[in-house]
Parts: sequence; C-alpha cells; structure tokens
Amino acid sequence: MSYGRYPYYIYSDGEEIYLDGTYVSEEIINVFLYKLFLKNRRQELKERLLEGRKSWLKIDKDDGYIKWLVEQEDELIKRLIE
Repeated sequence: MSYGRYPYYIYSDGEEIYLDGTYVSEEIINVFLYKLFLKNRRQELKERLLEGRKSWLKIDKDDGYIKWLVEQEDELIKRLIE
C-alpha cells in the first residue's frame, strides 16, 4: 500500500508503515484501529459503514455488480452493520 499527497507520503512494506519520516509497526497501527473503532467507537463505525454503503449503492449503476459485491461483504462488516 502506498499513498501520496504533497507534501506527505505513506508507504507500507507489510511490516512497517512509513508516515512522513517515521516508521510505525503495522501491528501497532492495527491495535490503534481496534481501540479507536471497535472498542471505543463501535456505533460511529457502524453509522459510517452504513452511510458509505448507501452512497456507494447510489453511485454504482450496475445492479449485477452491486449484488455480487454485497454478497461478498466480509463477515465482520456484516456483523457491524446489523
């Protein structure tokens, strides 16, 4: 994964993420995301997932593709948005 937007650049080698001059373990990033989204802010994450899904369904006009993608949703996401 890499992402760049001047003057910042983010790059991952699978072990560490380079964040504008600082290397951070991906394990630490995963712990941070867990604490932020799943442990402390589960309701907000659910609302954001549902809002994103609703917007995405409006944008994409290919019904067969939408049906396939909805069927492929990760089990974790399905549990979060129920």
